[in-house]
Amino acid sequence: MKKPGFTLIELIIVMAVIGILTSIMVANFRYPLHKTRLQADVQSARALTSAAILYEMDEGEKLSGADILSDLKAGGYIDSDYGPQTGGDFVLDGDIIKVDISGLPQEYQDAYDKLTAGEQSYVKKGL
Repeated sequence: MKKPGFTLIELIIVMAVIGILTSIMVANFRYPLHKTRLQADVQSARALTSAAILYEMDEGEKLSGADILSDLKAGGYIDSDYGPQTGGDFVLDGDIIKVDISGLPQEYQDAYDKLTAGEQSYVKKGL
């Protein structure tokens, strides 16, 4: 007479399938988070670029140096701290302020590639 229930092999197979499905879902849920943070930084970079243009028109000189945010804040061109959400940095690239994601994990590089699909943007990828 056979006892009702599952064998050990059946339980291990079910747990393995659940583990595989969970890992696939976690990987797919990480992309929207990176994409959202990158989009927020791109919008901030656009706003900072507009503020830099106003700074140049008012002060008669272009922004330079690594401390762009404090210069704009000291001049009253931005009210709040525009710290990048991605953990990267805002850099001045010509006349455009960009988000530098070159030192960030590969997930941000992949999110950038999917987000922009090669168009000119406010993100500096590095080499």
